[in-house]
Amino acid sequence: MLTLTSYLHVLLRKLGLPFSENMGDDGIFSLKVDNFTYHFKVRGEKYLVIYSLVDASDTIVKECMSNILDMNHFSDEEHSPVFAYDNSARQFLIWNRQKAYDINDGSVLPQLEAIMAANEAIATLITHGKKELDAVVLGIKPQHMGIRC
Repeated sequence: MLTLTSYLHVLLRKLGLPFSENMGDDGIFSLKVDNFTYHFKVRGEKYLVIYSLVDASDTIVKECMSNILDMNHFSDEEHSPVFAYDNSARQFLIWNRQKAYDINDGSVLPQLEAIMAANEAIATLITHGKKELDAVVLGIKPQHMGIRC
């Protein structure tokens, strides 16, 4: 059974950050990296979910929205981020998940890296209003974009 605390032990060790015994006690852990905050939560003991609220929700315009939604293509990759809207918070967010039984030393960072790459891409689209989604322009890894079948 995966607990948030057991996951945090692995993640923080990989990141070289200290672990405090009360981390994850409230069922959620938040980690700020640059301008983004990532929230970690175990859902139904089956999945580790990482999500990040999009701070610029009010600046997302129609032109930008279609490019962001292009990133939501179906994917078999479990770490593939999804752009969504939280009705209760009235805010856009990006999230991804990983099966609890797949989590180990080698799999904790790819999930976080995937959501970080997507967050950077969305921030670039919002800031620059790009008309084209181009992995080179956005500076993100191709495996975290688009359809992979």
